[in-house]
Amino acid sequence: MTKNTKEELISKNSAKLEKNALTVLQKRYLRKDEKGNVIEKPEDLLYRVAENIAQADKIYDKDADVESLTKEFYLAMSSLDFLPKYPYNGESLSRDKILEYLNYINEVQAKEPNKCGRCSRAYYDIKPQKVSLCDLKLKHIMINPHRFWCNIQCVYCSYCAERNEKEFIKTKPYSVKGPIESLFNAGVVDANCVFSWGGGESTILPEFNSLARLLHDKRHVQVLNTNGIVFSETWAYILSKDERTFFNISVDSGTAETYKKIKGMDCFDHVWENIKKYLAAAKNKGSFKAKYIVMECNREHRELEQFINMCLDAGVNSIEYAVDRWQFDRLSEDTIAAVAYLKALVLKYNLNCKNAFTIRNRPVIAEILANHPLPKIM
Repeated sequence: MTKNTKEELISKNSAKLEKNALTVLQKRYLRKDEKGNVIEKPEDLLYRVAENIAQADKIYDKDADVESLTKEFYLAMSSLDFLPKYPYNGESLSRDKILEYLNYINEVQAKEPNKCGRCSRAYYDIKPQKVSLCDLKLKHIMINPHRFWCNIQCVYCSYCAERNEKEFIKTKPYSVKGPIESLFNAGVVDANCVFSWGGGESTILPEFNSLARLLHDKRHVQVLNTNGIVFSETWAYILSKDERTFFNISVDSGTAETYKKIKGMDCFDHVWENIKKYLAAAKNKGSFKAKYIVMECNREHRELEQFINMCLDAGVNSIEYAVDRWQFDRLSEDTIAAVAYLKALVLKYNLNCKNAFTIRNRPVIAEILANHPLPKIM
């Protein structure tokens, strides 16, 4: 693209950035001279990034139209329809850096309430407010540097759908111990802060056991989302000592055949044995939820009945149900009816039942699943 064409594109499509976003760009990303003075506009930065992204297509297609792709990516970024992910790699987190990022996120959500898309932890009934240093206390921290780092490949996993297999092999998670310690040192962790282990799969992280024990020793509540393939003695110990600790395993099946179809591995019996071991150790038997994500391949009544039988056999008393989040826009009547049948089974055996989607995070889906009439089961 010629200089004139580039300048014309930029002049007609300026970046729609909030004040806080401009501050972040000026501090971290815009080019500076030897004296530290900013020497480019945000649009110049976006163009540079767009051009570099477009060049990557040459690796796969030697005839790729880089100029057109550059324009396409620039327009997507300048309108905020697409932005490259923030390149955080585990560095220490200061109070100022945390405050800067939180206020940036609040500005984005205030402008576009649905910007966070399919995230089940985005609550749309909370009005974003500007945070100040004096009230900066984190009450919920998700540990999730390993979203591509897992030991199975669930068919509904958005991370599996996004990742390139060759890139996945190279994408090792950064260490989280340093950042977590820096949060404590900065004094921004609330005394009642809850730490949630996300995924990927947390139990395969080299520092999972040591960091989980550290958080336990600091008396913080932890929540673990795991597939249950790896049994953690440390987690079993924490369960035996702290009744506030919670974890869930998304089994999504009642038979080994369906489990393998969904997870890509033959670990059905092994996972249930680990569930029994965790429950045997747990001080609070209600600390565990067996999760079932209902979809086309596992919604038959026989499959749901077998799942409940496995729960009863293992001593599980809490069930969480959900639907494939990639099917939100085309949720079928058969899937909705299957959820209702699962709820009826849970009611029949006097188990606890929870909808993974709430009025706060997924109001439409929550209402549909909550209000569908339950079938009568003899």
